[in-house]
Amino acid sequence: VLPGSAHPLASWASTFTFDGAAGAWSLEQPWSGIPARVGATVALREKDGATWLFGGSRTAQSQPLQDVWRLEEDGSWISVVPPLSPVATGADKTVPALAHAAAVWDPVSKRVLLASGFSLESGQLTPSNTLWSFVPETGEFAKEDDQGDVPEALMQGAIFASAAEPGEAWLAGVALDPQSGGAGKLGSGTLNLYSLDLSVLNWSQDEGASLSVGTSHGLMAIIGGVSSAGLDVAYLTLDGALAAGTFDGDSWVIGGLGA
Repeated sequence: VLPGSAHPLASWASTFTFDGAAGAWSLEQPWSGIPARVGATVALREKDGATWLFGGSRTAQSQPLQDVWRLEEDGSWISVVPPLSPVATGADKTVPALAHAAAVWDPVSKRVLLASGFSLESGQLTPSNTLWSFVPETGEFAKEDDQGDVPEALMQGAIFASAAEPGEAWLAGVALDPQSGGAGKLGSGTLNLYSLDLSVLNWSQDEGASLSVGTSHGLMAIIGGVSSAGLDVAYLTLDGALAAGTFDGDSWVIGGLGA
């Protein structure tokens, strides 16, 4: 588990490991070479374990950062895109200032794709529906001209994962409630799922793939990934209930996660 925040004005720079068999957490060594932050985004290239970290913010109430870091074999992080000074944050429009975004490795074009979260636009924190790409070899970002059923702004905690079919990715998240005024504090109570054709960056949404999460206040947290059964999602509702489901490509199966 990467650094986060237990207080709106604080963050920490330590990692925690969960032992599923023992059901226990352990505190690992502090991060090496990277400032503490909350709401950072991690992308993993599964074939070789290459890992990158994007943005986030120093505290839950501060502006998003515009830096990128790469994880080394010794557990340290090195800077790929240097951070801007606080007064310059948002000035460089070629680099996204994102917090709570979701990322996936695109094996078709050999790049990282970032979606959802909140971005800094004209000094204001705004829900993002822009699809960004990042090429590790050059360290360059680009705004992509994605088409189709482009996802609406989603609450923090969306999942971006490779789909069961090669050349496809899934994005799952709760849409912001229009009554929230874009503040991101309320959700529609519906988990929406979008598929992205990586070869042409075309989105499609299956209305039958929506999942009611049983609360008008959306989700506090959502985690997931792809298994042999489909897209596994576990989420925590605001009333503290833990729920889980698997999207098998046609419909949601509520209950235990896939193997």
